[in-house]
Amino acid sequence: MNQRIQARFLSFLVAFTAFARMSDAATLTVTTANNLSPGAGETSLVQALSRAQAGDTIAFNIPGDGPHYLVTPPNGYPLIVHDNITIDGYSQPGSAPNTNSIRAANSARLRIVLDSRQGGRTPMNYNTGRPGYGDSEMAILGVFNAANVTIKGLCFLGLHTGNSDADPAIYCIAFARDHSGEPTFDDNGHVAGCWFGVEPDGKSITGGSAAAVAAFRHRDVSGGSLPELPNRGLVLGVKAGSANPRAEFNVMVAQSYHLAGEQTEARVSGNFMGVLPDGMSHYDITAENSEVFGGATLEIGRYADSTILIGTDGDGVNDADEGNVFGPLSTGQRVLSFYSTNNKKFVIAGNTFGVAVDGVTAFPGSFQILGAGFNASTVRFGSDFDGVSDDLEGNLVVNNHPFEAPVVINPINAGAGAFLSVRGNSLVNNYPLPVNVAGAGLGLTNPDPTTFYAAHLEATDPLVLQPVITSAGTHLVGTAPKPVPPITATIIDLYEADPEGITNGKTLTIPELPNGFVQGKRYLASFVDNSTADLDPAVGAFRFATGSLPLDGKNLTITANYSVEAPGTRNAQVVTSPFSEPVLAVQPAELRLTYMRNANNTLTISWPASLTGVTVESTATLLPAAWGPVSGGVSGANSLTVPIQTGANAFFRLKR
Repeated sequence: MNQRIQARFLSFLVAFTAFARMSDAATLTVTTANNLSPGAGETSLVQALSRAQAGDTIAFNIPGDGPHYLVTPPNGYPLIVHDNITIDGYSQPGSAPNTNSIRAANSARLRIVLDSRQGGRTPMNYNTGRPGYGDSEMAILGVFNAANVTIKGLCFLGLHTGNSDADPAIYCIAFARDHSGEPTFDDNGHVAGCWFGVEPDGKSITGGSAAAVAAFRHRDVSGGSLPELPNRGLVLGVKAGSANPRAEFNVMVAQSYHLAGEQTEARVSGNFMGVLPDGMSHYDITAENSEVFGGATLEIGRYADSTILIGTDGDGVNDADEGNVFGPLSTGQRVLSFYSTNNKKFVIAGNTFGVAVDGVTAFPGSFQILGAGFNASTVRFGSDFDGVSDDLEGNLVVNNHPFEAPVVINPINAGAGAFLSVRGNSLVNNYPLPVNVAGAGLGLTNPDPTTFYAAHLEATDPLVLQPVITSAGTHLVGTAPKPVPPITATIIDLYEADPEGITNGKTLTIPELPNGFVQGKRYLASFVDNSTADLDPAVGAFRFATGSLPLDGKNLTITANYSVEAPGTRNAQVVTSPFSEPVLAVQPAELRLTYMRNANNTLTISWPASLTGVTVESTATLLPAAWGPVSGGVSGANSLTVPIQTGANAFFRLKR
């Protein structure tokens, strides 16, 4: 047999062997909640996990209406050690996954409860000499050196412990790996449609634990040369391109951490965190049980050259159902904490912080959004304005409630050298974003804003950080600090200012913040400095026509966004300035356009009869703008009627 024929034969043999194993994949059905002494003909979860092989599914069919509480054995369950295993709690009769959007109550019906409230737990120190977990860390379900494990439709109830070798921490689900497995395999764990800490009635909070999900790196602590092995590809919630994203929403309350992990390419999408299944009730562990709070809702990251997603991926598929809903934290605690290794990439988009699913009801508390170190990282908080799902990528952040005793903290800390983009969000009552501008007066110097911006802006004495609106009405006029390479574009984002932050912030009489907490509550438009839409040719000075925008009487603020890549680039490296001081927009009456939609699917644009010698121009986009005369309409004495183009944007302005 020649070498080529032999190679083909071996390839066929390998493929046939893989197919044969897949065809042997089995469904192991758990028929009893009794893990210690199942009866004849019954199968417990302990037995099913012991028997499961690669590709198998563990299903449930326990008699009775349920919910069924499966008490964890004192020494825990067998570790999951084979690839492509699925544990499906929704297979239990009477169970049903959620069908509501992420902006509504979670309607899932869970009937299988893994209950470790009596202290049963699975050891995660797997004795290889290079542990990712120590003797003080255990789990309800442990996954070891197994790829593509899916756990769905289960309720987990744990126990807050002493987190010591004598009384180890309980993680509901823990992913682990070491060099006894293939070092280059992709873990791809998926936790979907599960509830943690709250019972199936959706109200009883009885089972908090050290973490809902943990996934730590594996290190060679012996001093050897084996490489570190992070967990890879973990999905908590909605997978990219999911065919049923709402079925994958998780609910997590009463955990020290909802997720703690040293990971690459992790995805946290479609979860309630610190919010009960009704979407309107909260659980603040820092207020109820502060001594067990881990330090952040999520603690994640560490590895370079990896994008970690928290929320909406902005790919145009399921984006409306990929955001997370974060409940309250007290006394300035952190929602998100990143490990401090440099050169990481984070996307935080489409989430709500501190507000119920109705988008209006503010939870009590004062929190920091991002904490810990992320020097030299690229962080996007909000939209990248690449033209795909831009309106779904903004975060809604409602902070400092009630304001009678606010905890005034810097919402985002970013180290020198970081690229921190804060665009398209709705911000209410936060200390000004994106970084502290008050300086040492409130002890908020981590980092000092001058240090943070020095690497990105042209040196001036003193360093100018904020853009300025000179006037606003039919034109937005102002200046912005000048950037330095590698910045190639300055993008001005226009917002309606948040009145609540301005009013409340003024009561603190901070000299550096005479207008209170100025921030953008509603994103309005974007413009590019020195683009064709900019009527002021000077770098750092701009004049944009805004007569087509409904700005009259609105209090406006702007940010300057310094981009390395061209505007509209997906996940561009961008640094966002602090918000400008607010300016009230006034449009002269004689220059105002009025619009009327007609029954025949046309739009009539009118202007005062006293205004003569004008033409109507239109553009399909404001970023970048491409104004041109409107053709094909029906002209009146001081009006123009044009057909409405279905599925297309159109902005209009008058030009003399």
